Amino acid sequence: MSQQNNIKQNIDNKYKRNILVGLVLTNVMLSGFALAEENVRVRTIEADAATGWNRRFEKPIHIFDDITDFGFSTVRIRNPDGGRPLPITENTPHSALISTYFDATTRMPILPSMEGFSLNSNAPALNNAPVVLSRDGTTRTSIRAHLEAGQMEVSHVGSSADITLGDWLKAKGKLTIKCFDNGENWLHIKMTGLVPDRHYSLWDWYSSAHVPDFPVIPTAAGGVGSDVMSDSQGNASYSVQTNNCLPLSIDEQAPTRGIMAILHWEHQSHGATPIAPLYPNQPRLPGDSAGVQLWWPIAGGGHAF
Repeated sequence: MSQQNNIKQNIDNKYKRNILVGLVLTNVMLSGFALAEENVRVRTIEADAATGWNRRFEKPIHIFDDITDFGFSTVRIRNPDGGRPLPITENTPHSALISTYFDATTRMPILPSMEGFSLNSNAPALNNAPVVLSRDGTTRTSIRAHLEAGQMEVSHVGSSADITLGDWLKAKGKLTIKCFDNGENWLHIKMTGLVPDRHYSLWDWYSSAHVPDFPVIPTAAGGVGSDVMSDSQGNASYSVQTNNCLPLSIDEQAPTRGIMAILHWEHQSHGATPIAPLYPNQPRLPGDSAGVQLWWPIAGGGHAF
Protein backbone atom coordinates (compact mmCIF):
# COMPACT_ATOMS: atom_id res chain seq x y z
CA MET A 1 0.00 0.00 0.00
CA SER A 2 2.86 2.34 0.86
CA GLN A 3 4.48 1.59 -2.50
CA GLN A 4 1.25 2.48 -4.31
CA ASN A 5 1.05 5.75 -2.39
CA ASN A 6 4.63 6.60 -3.40
CA ILE A 7 3.86 5.89 -7.06
CA LYS A 8 0.75 8.06 -6.89
CA GLN A 9 2.70 10.86 -5.21
CA ASN A 10 5.39 10.73 -7.89
CA ILE A 11 2.76 10.90 -10.65
CA ASP A 12 1.09 13.87 -8.93
CA ASN A 13 4.41 15.70 -8.57
CA LYS A 14 5.34 15.06 -12.20
CA TYR A 15 1.91 16.28 -13.31
CA LYS A 16 2.27 19.47 -11.24
CA ARG A 17 5.78 20.08 -12.64
CA ASN A 18 4.45 19.72 -16.18
CA ILE A 19 1.70 22.23 -15.46
CA LEU A 20 4.21 24.66 -13.97
CA VAL A 21 6.54 24.30 -16.97
CA GLY A 22 3.59 24.82 -19.32
CA LEU A 23 2.56 28.00 -17.51
CA VAL A 24 6.10 29.36 -17.62
CA LEU A 25 6.42 28.65 -21.36
CA THR A 26 3.03 30.24 -22.01
CA ASN A 27 4.08 33.39 -20.14
CA VAL A 28 7.33 33.54 -22.09
CA MET A 29 5.50 33.14 -25.41
CA LEU A 30 2.93 35.79 -24.49
CA SER A 31 5.68 38.16 -23.38
CA GLY A 32 7.47 37.63 -26.69
CA PHE A 33 4.23 38.24 -28.58
CA ALA A 34 3.66 41.46 -26.66
CA LEU A 35 7.19 42.62 -27.46
CA ALA A 36 6.67 41.78 -31.13
CA GLU A 37 3.44 43.73 -31.19
CA GLU A 38 5.21 46.73 -29.69
CA ASN A 39 7.59 46.72 -32.67
CA VAL A 40 4.89 47.20 -35.28
CA ARG A 41 2.69 50.22 -35.99
CA VAL A 42 -0.69 49.48 -37.54
CA ARG A 43 -3.36 51.53 -39.25
CA THR A 44 -6.65 50.06 -40.46
CA ILE A 45 -9.13 51.83 -42.77
CA GLU A 46 -12.59 50.48 -43.58
CA ALA A 47 -14.31 51.42 -46.84
CA ASP A 48 -17.80 51.06 -48.26
CA ALA A 49 -18.53 50.93 -51.97
CA ALA A 50 -17.61 54.03 -53.97
CA THR A 51 -18.94 55.21 -57.33
CA GLY A 52 -15.71 56.96 -58.33
CA TRP A 53 -12.40 58.32 -57.07
CA ASN A 54 -13.38 60.09 -53.83
CA ARG A 55 -17.01 59.84 -54.95
CA ARG A 56 -20.12 58.13 -53.62
CA PHE A 57 -23.45 59.08 -55.17
CA GLU A 58 -21.49 61.73 -57.11
CA LYS A 59 -20.53 63.55 -53.90
CA PRO A 60 -17.09 63.77 -52.23
CA ILE A 61 -16.28 61.09 -49.68
CA HIS A 62 -13.45 63.13 -48.15
CA ILE A 63 -12.38 66.80 -48.17
CA PHE A 64 -8.58 67.10 -48.21
CA ASP A 65 -6.63 70.07 -46.86
CA ASP A 66 -4.81 70.65 -50.14
CA ILE A 67 -6.72 69.10 -53.06
CA THR A 68 -10.05 69.77 -51.29
CA ASP A 69 -12.94 67.80 -52.87
CA PHE A 70 -11.06 66.56 -55.93
CA GLY A 71 -12.48 63.40 -57.47
CA PHE A 72 -14.53 62.03 -60.34
CA SER A 73 -17.32 59.52 -60.88
CA THR A 74 -16.76 56.34 -62.92
CA VAL A 75 -20.21 54.73 -62.96
CA ARG A 76 -23.76 55.92 -63.49
CA ILE A 77 -27.15 54.36 -64.21
CA ARG A 78 -28.02 52.91 -67.60
CA ASN A 79 -30.58 55.09 -69.34
CA PRO A 80 -33.48 52.77 -70.29
CA ASP A 81 -34.14 54.97 -73.33
CA GLY A 82 -30.50 54.89 -74.40
CA GLY A 83 -28.27 57.94 -74.54
CA ARG A 84 -26.42 59.60 -71.68
CA PRO A 85 -26.34 57.70 -68.38
CA LEU A 86 -28.37 58.97 -65.44
CA PRO A 87 -26.88 60.31 -62.16
CA ILE A 88 -26.69 58.09 -59.07
CA THR A 89 -28.23 59.49 -55.89
CA GLU A 90 -29.11 58.07 -52.49
CA ASN A 91 -32.66 57.60 -53.82
CA THR A 92 -31.74 55.66 -56.96
CA PRO A 93 -33.44 52.21 -56.90
CA HIS A 94 -30.98 49.41 -56.20
CA SER A 95 -32.50 47.48 -59.10
CA ALA A 96 -31.19 50.06 -61.60
CA LEU A 97 -28.48 48.82 -63.97
CA ILE A 98 -24.97 50.26 -63.62
CA SER A 99 -23.48 51.78 -66.77
CA THR A 100 -20.13 53.14 -67.88
CA TYR A 101 -19.53 56.85 -67.32
CA PHE A 102 -16.73 59.27 -68.17
CA ASP A 103 -16.85 62.26 -65.81
CA ALA A 104 -15.87 65.32 -67.85
CA THR A 105 -16.00 67.53 -64.73
CA THR A 106 -12.66 66.17 -63.48
CA ARG A 107 -9.92 68.75 -62.94
CA MET A 108 -7.36 66.54 -64.67
CA PRO A 109 -5.84 68.43 -67.64
CA ILE A 110 -6.72 67.23 -71.15
CA LEU A 111 -9.32 64.69 -70.03
CA PRO A 112 -12.35 67.06 -69.95
CA SER A 113 -11.77 67.90 -73.61
CA MET A 114 -11.95 64.21 -74.55
CA GLU A 115 -15.60 63.58 -73.75
CA GLY A 116 -16.31 63.24 -77.46
CA PHE A 117 -14.27 60.03 -77.45
CA SER A 118 -16.20 58.55 -74.52
CA LEU A 119 -19.16 56.18 -74.47
CA ASN A 120 -21.34 58.79 -72.75
CA SER A 121 -23.53 59.46 -75.78
CA ASN A 122 -25.00 55.97 -75.43
CA ALA A 123 -23.43 54.50 -72.29
CA PRO A 124 -23.78 50.70 -72.16
CA ALA A 125 -24.53 48.57 -69.11
CA LEU A 126 -21.29 47.18 -67.67
CA ASN A 127 -21.77 43.69 -69.04
CA ASN A 128 -22.13 45.13 -72.54
CA ALA A 129 -19.12 47.41 -72.34
CA PRO A 130 -16.89 46.93 -75.41
CA VAL A 131 -13.67 44.93 -75.10
CA VAL A 132 -10.50 45.46 -77.13
CA LEU A 133 -10.08 42.53 -79.55
CA SER A 134 -7.16 43.76 -81.67
CA ARG A 135 -3.56 44.57 -80.86
CA ASP A 136 -3.79 48.11 -82.22
CA GLY A 137 -6.86 48.84 -80.10
CA THR A 138 -9.11 49.72 -83.03
CA THR A 139 -11.41 46.67 -82.87
CA ARG A 140 -13.64 46.95 -79.86
CA THR A 141 -16.91 45.13 -79.23
CA SER A 142 -18.98 43.60 -76.44
CA ILE A 143 -18.51 39.87 -75.77
CA ARG A 144 -20.48 37.11 -74.05
CA ALA A 145 -19.70 35.05 -70.95
CA HIS A 146 -17.71 31.87 -71.57
CA LEU A 147 -20.59 29.56 -70.64
CA GLU A 148 -22.75 31.11 -73.36
CA ALA A 149 -20.15 31.62 -76.10
CA GLY A 150 -19.22 29.26 -78.90
CA GLN A 151 -15.99 27.25 -78.85
CA MET A 152 -14.08 29.67 -81.10
CA GLU A 153 -15.80 32.81 -79.88
CA VAL A 154 -13.95 35.40 -77.76
CA SER A 155 -15.59 35.40 -74.34
CA HIS A 156 -15.11 36.61 -70.79
CA VAL A 157 -14.90 34.66 -67.53
CA GLY A 158 -17.82 34.87 -65.15
CA SER A 159 -21.52 35.49 -65.30
CA SER A 160 -23.34 37.50 -67.93
CA ALA A 161 -25.91 38.65 -65.38
CA ASP A 162 -26.62 42.36 -65.26
CA ILE A 163 -24.84 44.37 -62.56
CA THR A 164 -27.28 46.46 -60.56
CA LEU A 165 -26.63 49.37 -58.22
CA GLY A 166 -27.48 47.03 -55.34
CA ASP A 167 -24.81 44.60 -56.52
CA TRP A 168 -22.27 47.40 -56.79
CA LEU A 169 -22.96 48.80 -53.33
CA LYS A 170 -22.35 45.45 -51.61
CA ALA A 171 -18.60 45.99 -51.81
CA LYS A 172 -16.64 46.53 -48.60
CA GLY A 173 -12.92 46.73 -48.06
CA LYS A 174 -10.46 46.65 -45.17
CA LEU A 175 -7.03 48.18 -45.76
CA THR A 176 -4.27 47.58 -43.21
CA ILE A 177 -0.88 49.30 -43.12
CA LYS A 178 1.82 47.61 -41.02
CA CYS A 179 5.19 49.24 -40.39
CA PHE A 180 7.81 47.35 -38.37
CA ASP A 181 10.70 48.98 -36.53
CA ASN A 182 13.13 46.84 -38.53
CA GLY A 183 12.10 48.72 -41.69
CA GLU A 184 9.74 46.06 -43.07
CA ASN A 185 6.47 47.57 -44.31
CA TRP A 186 3.31 45.89 -45.58
CA LEU A 187 0.01 46.79 -47.22
CA HIS A 188 -2.85 44.29 -46.79
CA ILE A 189 -6.25 44.66 -48.46
CA LYS A 190 -9.27 42.39 -48.00
CA MET A 191 -12.41 42.95 -50.08
CA THR A 192 -15.86 41.42 -50.01
CA GLY A 193 -19.05 41.96 -52.01
CA LEU A 194 -17.20 42.49 -55.29
CA VAL A 195 -18.62 41.45 -58.63
CA PRO A 196 -17.82 37.70 -58.74
CA ASP A 197 -15.13 36.30 -61.06
CA ARG A 198 -13.91 39.67 -62.29
CA HIS A 199 -10.58 41.39 -62.89
CA TYR A 200 -9.61 44.10 -60.37
CA SER A 201 -6.44 46.07 -59.70
CA LEU A 202 -5.18 48.27 -56.83
CA TRP A 203 -3.76 51.78 -57.29
CA ASP A 204 -2.00 54.35 -55.16
CA TRP A 205 -2.83 57.95 -56.13
CA TYR A 206 -0.32 60.58 -55.06
CA SER A 207 0.50 64.25 -55.52
CA SER A 208 3.74 64.98 -57.38
CA ALA A 209 5.73 68.19 -57.47
CA HIS A 210 7.01 67.08 -60.88
CA VAL A 211 3.47 67.16 -62.34
CA PRO A 212 1.96 70.25 -60.68
CA ASP A 213 -0.98 70.55 -63.08
CA PHE A 214 -2.41 67.21 -61.95
CA PRO A 215 -3.92 67.10 -58.42
CA VAL A 216 -3.07 63.38 -58.22
CA ILE A 217 -1.52 60.77 -60.50
CA PRO A 218 -1.74 56.96 -60.20
CA THR A 219 0.86 54.28 -59.64
CA ALA A 220 0.24 50.57 -59.16
CA ALA A 221 0.01 49.81 -55.43
CA GLY A 222 3.25 48.01 -54.70
CA GLY A 223 4.28 47.96 -58.35
CA VAL A 224 2.95 46.79 -61.71
CA GLY A 225 1.14 43.52 -61.20
CA SER A 226 -1.27 44.71 -58.53
CA ASP A 227 -4.04 42.71 -60.22
CA VAL A 228 -6.44 40.38 -58.42
CA MET A 229 -9.41 38.25 -59.44
CA SER A 230 -12.51 38.15 -57.28
CA ASP A 231 -13.67 34.62 -56.53
CA SER A 232 -17.11 33.16 -57.13
CA GLN A 233 -18.31 34.70 -53.85
CA GLY A 234 -17.00 38.20 -54.68
CA ASN A 235 -14.01 38.05 -52.30
CA ALA A 236 -10.45 39.12 -53.05
CA SER A 237 -7.29 39.96 -51.12
CA TYR A 238 -3.98 41.60 -51.87
CA SER A 239 -0.77 41.88 -49.85
CA VAL A 240 2.47 43.54 -50.85
CA GLN A 241 5.64 44.64 -49.09
CA THR A 242 6.27 48.34 -49.65
CA ASN A 243 9.54 50.28 -49.79
CA ASN A 244 8.32 52.89 -47.33
CA CYS A 245 5.86 53.02 -44.50
CA LEU A 246 2.59 54.32 -45.90
CA PRO A 247 1.00 57.13 -43.87
CA LEU A 248 -0.18 55.97 -40.46
CA SER A 249 -2.49 58.98 -40.08
CA ILE A 250 -4.79 60.93 -42.39
CA ASP A 251 -3.10 64.07 -41.04
CA GLU A 252 0.37 62.95 -42.09
CA GLN A 253 2.07 65.03 -44.77
CA ALA A 254 2.77 62.55 -47.54
CA PRO A 255 2.41 62.34 -51.33
CA THR A 256 -0.10 59.48 -51.11
CA ARG A 257 -3.69 60.71 -51.12
CA GLY A 258 -5.75 57.60 -51.64
CA ILE A 259 -5.79 53.97 -52.70
CA MET A 260 -8.47 52.55 -54.97
CA ALA A 261 -9.70 49.18 -56.20
CA ILE A 262 -10.99 49.32 -59.76
CA LEU A 263 -13.05 46.82 -61.74
CA HIS A 264 -11.86 46.34 -65.33
CA TRP A 265 -15.05 45.71 -67.26
CA GLU A 266 -13.03 45.35 -70.44
CA HIS A 267 -11.37 42.38 -68.67
CA GLN A 268 -7.79 43.54 -69.04
CA SER A 269 -5.24 45.78 -67.35
CA HIS A 270 -2.76 48.19 -68.93
CA GLY A 271 0.53 47.78 -67.10
CA ALA A 272 1.67 50.99 -65.43
CA THR A 273 -1.63 52.88 -65.88
CA PRO A 274 -5.17 52.06 -64.68
CA ILE A 275 -6.47 52.67 -68.22
CA ALA A 276 -4.82 53.12 -71.63
CA PRO A 277 -5.96 56.56 -72.85
CA LEU A 278 -3.50 56.95 -75.72
CA TYR A 279 -4.91 54.66 -78.39
CA PRO A 280 -5.16 57.22 -81.22
CA ASN A 281 -8.49 56.09 -82.65
CA GLN A 282 -10.30 54.83 -79.57
CA PRO A 283 -8.77 56.22 -76.37
CA ARG A 284 -9.66 54.54 -73.08
CA LEU A 285 -11.05 56.99 -70.58
CA PRO A 286 -11.80 56.74 -66.84
CA GLY A 287 -15.22 55.13 -66.56
CA ASP A 288 -15.24 53.84 -70.14
CA SER A 289 -13.16 50.74 -69.44
CA ALA A 290 -12.80 50.58 -65.64
CA GLY A 291 -14.44 52.02 -62.56
CA VAL A 292 -13.62 52.61 -58.90
CA GLN A 293 -15.60 50.35 -56.58
CA LEU A 294 -13.59 50.84 -53.38
CA TRP A 295 -11.56 53.87 -52.28
CA TRP A 296 -9.55 54.60 -49.12
CA PRO A 297 -8.33 58.12 -48.11
CA ILE A 298 -4.73 57.79 -46.94
CA ALA A 299 -3.12 61.18 -46.18
CA GLY A 300 -3.59 64.88 -46.68
CA GLY A 301 -5.65 65.88 -43.66
CA GLY A 302 -9.18 67.14 -43.98
CA HIS A 303 -12.34 65.33 -42.97
CA ALA A 304 -14.97 62.89 -44.19
CA PHE A 305 -17.76 64.59 -46.14
